[in-house]
Amino acid sequence: MQGTERHYRGSCHCGRVTFELISDLQPALRCNCSFCKRKGAVMVKAKEGTFRITGGEEFTTLYQANTMWARHYFCRVCGIYTFHNPRSNPQQFRVNAGCLEVLDPLSLEIQLVDGVSFSTVNASSGPGSVAETAETGSPQTIDIEVLPKHTDENGHLNNVQALEFLQRGRIDFYLRCGVRTAEGGDERFGTVVVNSNVNFRQECFAGETLRVTTRLTAVGGKSFQLAQEIRRPDGAVTI
Repeated sequence: MQGTERHYRGSCHCGRVTFELISDLQPALRCNCSFCKRKGAVMVKAKEGTFRITGGEEFTTLYQANTMWARHYFCRVCGIYTFHNPRSNPQQFRVNAGCLEVLDPLSLEIQLVDGVSFSTVNASSGPGSVAETAETGSPQTIDIEVLPKHTDENGHLNNVQALEFLQRGRIDFYLRCGVRTAEGGDERFGTVVVNSNVNFRQECFAGETLRVTTRLTAVGGKSFQLAQEIRRPDGAVTI
C-alpha cells in the first residue's frame, strides 16, 4: 500500500468535513512536538496540487501557535483534526491518516519526527536559535518534488525555479531557528541577500524529489552565511 500513489477520500468523525487527495502514504509520520504529542495522529502528505475539500469547509476551525506559520484544521462539531499546512512548507497539505476511508493508520510504517528539536524558543538565544545552530552546524533539509510546471519545454528544472527551491530551504531554516523573516512573508525581521554564488552542476527532471539542505556556516554582528545544496534522489549534487 505505501509507496503506490492512489486516490483517497477522508472525513471527520461526524462526516461534515470531507476531502480528497492523492498520496503514496510516504512518509507516514508521528511527531513529538508539544502540539502533536497531544494530537496523537498519524499524518501523511498529499501529492502537491491534489488536496481538495469536497464538503463542509464552513465547519472547519483553524488553530495556530508558536510561529503562527502552521495551520491546523479541525471540525468544529466533532473536534477531529483533519488536515494541516506545516510550517516547513505552508503550501503543502498533510492529513490525518485516521480520517481516510478504508485505511488503518496503524498498519503503516510510521516514522517519528523529532519536532521538539524544531520548537521555537527564542530568535536570538537559547535552544533552536540562530546562534545555537551556528555552534552545532546542524543542517536542515526539506524535500521538494519537481512538477511539470517547474520545468522547461525539455522537462529540465528551470534555473529560476531552482533558485526558488533554495529560497524555500532558507525560509524553512529560519522557521526551525524560530525566526520569522521578510523573505518568509513577515516584515518584522528583515533579511537581505547581499551575495550569492550558485553553481548549477547537473540537470533535474520532472518527477524527481530533490533534497534541499541548508547549513549555517558563520555568524557576524549583523550578518550570517548559509551554505545550501540540492541533491537528486541518487545523491548527486545538482546545485
